[in-house]
Amino acid sequence: MEIPVGTGDISRLRFNKVELWVQIHDVPIMCTNKRTAKWLAEQVEGVLDILADSKECWGKFMKVKVQIDITKPLKRWLRLKLDKSNKVVVVGPKYERLPELCYACGRIGHCLKECSDEKAKIEALDGTSTKFGSWMIAPVPERQKVRHQQ
Repeated sequence: MEIPVGTGDISRLRFNKVELWVQIHDVPIMCTNKRTAKWLAEQVEGVLDILADSKECWGKFMKVKVQIDITKPLKRWLRLKLDKSNKVVVVGPKYERLPELCYACGRIGHCLKECSDEKAKIEALDGTSTKFGSWMIAPVPERQKVRHQQ
């Protein structure tokens, strides 16, 4: 949600932001620190929170909360420069509790069948393009599933 400015005229507000937790996978051990997590999260979009003190964050992945513009495709890959050399590692974000994700255009809020990008839709349906897919969605940990069912 957008924070209103001034009198908060609702006709001027754009409801195009969503806050999501993102797991950043495949980060080399030497880079698992808060500074790197912040830098990677900034590549996704506006950083809101970093789970720096959680054991959950520094295990198989780093976990950050970001604000995402839903009018743009989700980031599929993040680039991480390791040292003073030009060696770059590509790491994959996985989005938690993601609402509908269009596998054609990469935007959230609609599914493949409802996509208005006809070219991307045709490529996704015939298998030509697999830019976006279920691999971008983080599985909900068992501990959280139980909490939500109660």
